[in-house]
Amino acid sequence: MKDIGWVVPRKSLHDLITYHPCQGTPTVFHLRHTRILMTRVCSGIWNDREASLTFFARSSSFTVKALAQIQRSASRKRAIWSSHVTALFQEGRSQVYDQAGSPVAMDATSLEDQELHALLFLRGMWETPTHVGLRLEVLQVQLVRPL
Repeated sequence: MKDIGWVVPRKSLHDLITYHPCQGTPTVFHLRHTRILMTRVCSGIWNDREASLTFFARSSSFTVKALAQIQRSASRKRAIWSSHVTALFQEGRSQVYDQAGSPVAMDATSLEDQELHALLFLRGMWETPTHVGLRLEVLQVQLVRPL
């Protein structure tokens, strides 16, 4: 993972979470033929148009193995990790396309009943005094078929 560097960290508002932006080679992961297991809509002053999406992914998939390796190489703290992948969906920034590749206006909760492909971007890493995790953002989603 020599292509990924971690920038000087910045603390959150209450100093509970430290955020490490990522620099170096842009790192994008492709989840194919996946589905959304859980959607958590974020609320707050800046986050009313964001949702945290947890995608189904097999533990044997390249994406899951690569993300686990990146996380292990970045910190020795205990990782909050499963074989599934969670990423931030931002309305207006994350793009949704139909099967033919045409843009579609859909919010995150409308994606739950779809089989889809997703492109995820590694934005950085978050850290608390005891845990660490990667911050991934949804770049694009392509609808494959309804479930």
